[in-house]
This record gives sequence, structure tokens and C-alpha cells, in this order.
Amino acid sequence: MDVETDHEAHLGLERLSQLDLAKYPYFGERLRDLQDRYDRAIPGTLEQLWYDRRRPGEWTILWLAVLVILLTIVFGAIGSVTGILQVTRQYSEPKH
Repeated sequence: MDVETDHEAHLGLERLSQLDLAKYPYFGERLRDLQDRYDRAIPGTLEQLWYDRRRPGEWTILWLAVLVILLTIVFGAIGSVTGILQVTRQYSEPKH
């Protein structure tokens, strides 16, 4: 399923949650079951996580955590390289 189709499906099911399913005597139970399955589904890929807006608080926390982890890795690498350069410069200078 491509991103556009996935997004359209999400919009359709979002509108479904606003409907009164009691108005649909034939398909109401099946629609309710579909709604329940959609609400309980857990995104499995990064792309699905990116487009999943059912729980905005969890979405925000997840991507903030990813950002913090990436920044930690970047600044850790910068600090390590700086430390290595300082040590090599210290030992490569002639001693008086």
C-alpha cells in the first residue's frame, strides 16, 4: 500500500469514527468491527509511524525521543573525535 492510499484510508476511517453506526443495520456491526481493528492496530514500519496520527501525544513523544537519540549520537561522535585529536596532538608535540 503506497503512502497516498494509506493516508486516504486513514481519512476514511477517521470519518467513520464520527458516524453513528446504529444508522446502518446491515453493515453497522461490520463497520464497528473494522473501526475496532483499526483503533487497535499498531504501526509496524517507520513510514506507518510517521503517518499515524491517531494518538498525537504518543507520536510527538516518539519523534522527540528519536531526535534526542540522534543528537546524542552526533554530539558524542564530535566529543570523541575532539578528544582523540587532543590526545594525539598532546603526544605528538616535542617535550621540553
